[in-house]
Amino acid sequence: MDVSPKGDPPGFVRVVDNQTIAIPEREGNRRADTFTNVLQNPSVGLICFVPGMDETMRISGKASLTTDPELLASMEVKGHVPKLALLIHVEEAFIHCGKAPKRGRLWDPEAQIDRSIYPRMGEVMFDHGKYESLSREQMTDIAQDDYDNNVYPTE
Repeated sequence: MDVSPKGDPPGFVRVVDNQTIAIPEREGNRRADTFTNVLQNPSVGLICFVPGMDETMRISGKASLTTDPELLASMEVKGHVPKLALLIHVEEAFIHCGKAPKRGRLWDPEAQIDRSIYPRMGEVMFDHGKYESLSREQMTDIAQDDYDNNVYPTE
């Protein structure tokens, strides 16, 4: 099992029919853990966060993969069409109260951490990966470049 965050501009989750939604697969770490797991066990659960909303949507069901060209074309963002999408055949969906996000002040700008006191992604990757051919600074630059150039802007 794995937990894989997904995100795109508002409306990125497509309603296919009354029981099915689709989530585009965007460029990531290229490990495809989610898809390997779905092929072995199609049972999935989602928790959907919407910025500014404390309530969440919880969805459970069975997943499959699709390469349907028409569906994928509808998920284009800034000229990038996903190669795959995750289809979720919804068995249960409901709104969950927002008490935990409220307690955690998830969307409160005053509650945000000072990010400079935590290691950056490249530093964590370097420390865990034992990269002998790269310095910690090079790995940090590579990770930052990936964020800068491989994440679709939402504006």
